[in-house]
Amino acid sequence: MRPRVRCRRGIDECLFGRLPQRGAIELVPCVTQPQIEVPANAEIVVEGYIDPSEPPILEGPFGDHTGFYSLADFYPRLHVTAITHRKNPIYPTTVVGKPPQEDYWLGKATERIFLPMLQMLIPDIVDYNLPMFGCFHKLRVREDRKEYPWQARRVMSSIWGAGQMAFTKMIVVMDEDVDVQNEQECSSICWRTATRGVTA
Repeated sequence: MRPRVRCRRGIDECLFGRLPQRGAIELVPCVTQPQIEVPANAEIVVEGYIDPSEPPILEGPFGDHTGFYSLADFYPRLHVTAITHRKNPIYPTTVVGKPPQEDYWLGKATERIFLPMLQMLIPDIVDYNLPMFGCFHKLRVREDRKEYPWQARRVMSSIWGAGQMAFTKMIVVMDEDVDVQNEQECSSICWRTATRGVTA
């Protein structure tokens, strides 16, 4: 049995990747790392290995989607053993910088795609918004059906416990009569919440 790359919590990436295309992903062994399988129709495959005995190397700074540069940090060195690709491959990439850039629209698509999954984890959520001024993970605006005291705190704790949602800096929970997709209304409420400590 060949090892495959895994997502968080043991979800196979190829299993997760088949959801959008509604079918199985054909896998083939790598050329120089045959114990690893990759999608047969991948545009470009970079093969290599990391030697755990080598010290990490300094990388960065890199431009980030917040419009600022991330700090340089130490990362493992990848020794490339092969690069394979399809005929006339497409190199998928995005331009990042001061919002809004291409990645903003990818973030909005992710917001819509993951709403049903988030509602399965936290049924109280009616809708949510990752506003541009929050750079996807700095701020999340939620609306829920208020049914009991301290419900908003339970919802926020559940969100912070849901995988990459833990990186959220601020969560504003609103009643379901507020349209969280209305950026003007939400930015006004978020500003009041952040500067005056008003509970929204």
